[in-house]
Amino acid sequence: MIGNHIHFFQEKFRYICDKICVVKSIKMKLSILKFWRFLRFSNLKKISVLVLLMMFGLTRTFASNCTISSPTTASATMCNNIGTGDTIFITSTLTLNASYTTLASIQNVVIIVNGGTIDWAAAATFQIGTGGKLQIINGGTLTNSGGCNANYKFLIGSIVGSCSNSGDYLFSAIVANGGFDENGPLPVEIVYFNAKNLETDKVLLSWSTASETNNSHFEIFASSDAQNYTYLGRVEGHGNSTQTINYDEVVKVSNNECYFKLVQVDFDGNSESFLAKGGCKADVLPSDQVNVRILTSNAVLIENNSDQEKLKVTIVNIYGQTIVSQLAEGVNTLIDLSNFDRGFYLVSIDENEPIKILVH
Repeated sequence: MIGNHIHFFQEKFRYICDKICVVKSIKMKLSILKFWRFLRFSNLKKISVLVLLMMFGLTRTFASNCTISSPTTASATMCNNIGTGDTIFITSTLTLNASYTTLASIQNVVIIVNGGTIDWAAAATFQIGTGGKLQIINGGTLTNSGGCNANYKFLIGSIVGSCSNSGDYLFSAIVANGGFDENGPLPVEIVYFNAKNLETDKVLLSWSTASETNNSHFEIFASSDAQNYTYLGRVEGHGNSTQTINYDEVVKVSNNECYFKLVQVDFDGNSESFLAKGGCKADVLPSDQVNVRILTSNAVLIENNSDQEKLKVTIVNIYGQTIVSQLAEGVNTLIDLSNFDRGFYLVSIDENEPIKILVH
């Protein structure tokens, strides 16, 4: 008899929770209280209902997150409460002795390795569903202490990160780029791209990469109007690298060509462009009359001791996008950089050779 009551209450409260658990916690509790008073059950039945509410209502109200905060060996039951769009935080070491595919069909899961480590101690697969993302922050890393072959891998849907070249992306590149998703990590991380006039018809192009993944080559173009570009040549890339690589290339240009475009091309044909300006024929201000000082407070101080009352100051990022364009009036002009993203920028005074700065 009691079993029949419990089954009846279970079905009723399952229906009610499906209706009210989509609202905030306080509203849900008020709805439950009203329903409780309406039924006027005995204490025993109230206890049964309370248990059922905990089973079918309260546990469904909030998103489930899972934290690995102490050394853990992955198992099939680890973080098995994770659902679509939930997050796993890894702040310690998660060791894979066997494949972990509990979340293989769960979509949009986010794995955040926050100062922790995922270590492949054996050939194993760590898999999450489509739309997922792996983020690596605050010194987090991926290691493979058990060895390395095509079976040491991290899968997001069908996209493979691996310690070997058999995958779509290398562990080292994923770590260097702060993680990956189905679009992969940034194929090549350009630190800077500069152009410097050497002679009347020659310009030195310099650039640096912090990491390279699947990098086939670079193509160089020049323009006199920043609109129509002429192909100048090709420089081979280094494929895959997690080390800083510096490139220097002297190119011959025609009159008035002082805009340059660097196109990075992957082995699969995808590309990304970066812009630089240099070698322009313009009046040069003596360096002892105009100084650009980088302050520790992430600001630029323009000191103008020349006869020009106004100087045009331009700051661009490594993608050629203008971040600041303003006039420097008077002897000292302070430009605040505190809201800038971390990275390298180029500061130009009028049309003179740009100065590279680093914003921390």
